[in-house]
Amino acid sequence: MRQTSFQPVSLLHNSRISAAYSSPNRVDVWVLGSDRKIKHLKIEDGSWLPSYWQTEAGTYSNAPIAFSRGEPQFELIAPTTTGEVHYLAKQNGWLSQDSWQNLGGSMVSPLTAISPGFARLDIFGVGADKQLYHKTFEHGEWFPSKEEWNCLGGSVIGPPEAVSCDSGRIDVFMRGPLHTLQYKWFLDGAWFPEGAEWEDLGNTQTITPFAAASRQLLDFNVFGLSPDGEVIHRWWNCSWGDWESLGRKFISRPCVVSQDGDSLDLFCVGSDNQLHHKSWRGWWSDWEQLGGDFISAPTVICLVKKRLDIFCKGRDYEIYHMNWENKQWRSLGKVA
Repeated sequence: MRQTSFQPVSLLHNSRISAAYSSPNRVDVWVLGSDRKIKHLKIEDGSWLPSYWQTEAGTYSNAPIAFSRGEPQFELIAPTTTGEVHYLAKQNGWLSQDSWQNLGGSMVSPLTAISPGFARLDIFGVGADKQLYHKTFEHGEWFPSKEEWNCLGGSVIGPPEAVSCDSGRIDVFMRGPLHTLQYKWFLDGAWFPEGAEWEDLGNTQTITPFAAASRQLLDFNVFGLSPDGEVIHRWWNCSWGDWESLGRKFISRPCVVSQDGDSLDLFCVGSDNQLHHKSWRGWWSDWEQLGGDFISAPTVICLVKKRLDIFCKGRDYEIYHMNWENKQWRSLGKVA
């Protein structure tokens, strides 16, 4: 990879790293600076561009959620320092100040978003009253309206997670007031359980941020950390399986992606501050050590069956990049 000299960026402590593919040969990365402004770089055909972090107008409480639903488009969703949610969809080129849409809200935690179909986007956030709020973009319109949100109830600790295991279906997870995992799903135009009720999945050990992923139709998996740092796992395939421990000791929340219909790739930063990886291909592999000296949870994105790109914040507060391609891992060094 060709090296570029970057202007250093001061990162906001505990803010996520966001990344998305806007084409098969381009990865865009966003972070939140200590000035609470969004910073952006891209890697295209092996080079990071431009030679400095581009800065977006406005101030935010966390880095944006970033994802791509169609080449060469990416979408960003970010909570402002006043709790309102801003949204941007962009094709080709960088952002302009006038492109952001204000979606209202009063959010106090990082957001999550999911696209259960190419023409639909769903956003979830925790309001100042600790209840979960939801908004949908479909066929060019926001529902219930551009600045209104649908309240799903609950009493939420930390950010939610969402997956889609079928077109038109959404499964949402949160930690409730007793630190148990709680669950709600959307199917055939309605939320279940109805109203503000949630289904309790038990296990008071799930006390840290968690991750969820779907690997095939009507199948999804949830991962969290137990009090002693072990990864615990539960899955749904038309009915719930039991909680199981996947072992090891970790300090970061899990991050999980599915490259195709029968795989999972799970990443965590261990108590040794190194990145660890475990995969499912019909059975669980052993944990493998990928090295590094990290203090943040990894951010992982994937191209189906082709490539994984992983970003982590090092102990030196620099961002590091590695990828998996052609069945091998490559450490690509510092992003900035």
